[in-house]
This record gives sequence, C-alpha cells and structure tokens, in this order.
Amino acid sequence: MLKKTVLFDPSIDNNGGARMKENGLKELIEDYNERYDQDFTAGSFGKMKKDIAARLAHKKPYG
Repeated sequence: MLKKTVLFDPSIDNNGGARMKENGLKELIEDYNERYDQDFTAGSFGKMKKDIAARLAHKKPYG
C-alpha cells in the first residue's frame, strides 16, 4: 500500500483562496491524525512536520 504525505505552508493570507486553503489544511491534519493516531492541530503544525520527518527518516520512535 502506497502512503503519501503532503506539507503545506500553514500561513493563511486574506486573498480569495484563504478559506479553501484553511479547509484543505484542516482536512490534511485530520486525516494524518486518524491514520497515525495523533492529535495535531493547525496550532501544532510545526510539531506535525517534525513527526512526518521522523517517520520518513525512520527515527525514534519510528525506527
């Protein structure tokens, strides 16, 4: 089974696509949380990025 992860810049601007980006980011975080039994939020997005990097590098606790 192929698993993929996508990272986005979490900053939200006031241009026309801001709501769409915010909703997409929320959906991405919810999917990641469900798939990997985590509890990240938009506010802890930096920690989520570190978690993804650790998984990809097979570092503790994922090694």
